[in-house]
Amino acid sequence: MLPHFLIPLAIACVSTWISLSNAMSWIDELPRLLAGVIGTVSSMWFFVVTPWPVKLSLIVGLLIFGNFVLRDEITIR
Repeated sequence: MLPHFLIPLAIACVSTWISLSNAMSWIDELPRLLAGVIGTVSSMWFFVVTPWPVKLSLIVGLLIFGNFVLRDEITIR
């Protein structure tokens, strides 16, 4: 049985994929906009229902990743 917090994560990932798709038609703009809104709501839902050790590990991982990526961008003069 899947943990209940993987459902909003899966919805957020799928909606992000739909939102970032490479469609060139103007008729495809509404699904992309709705996918972005659904992805944002699902991401908030995921963060609310996730246990605190998972939240803590995600935040620490994000801080480490941000430090690794932005190491060359932020310099002290």
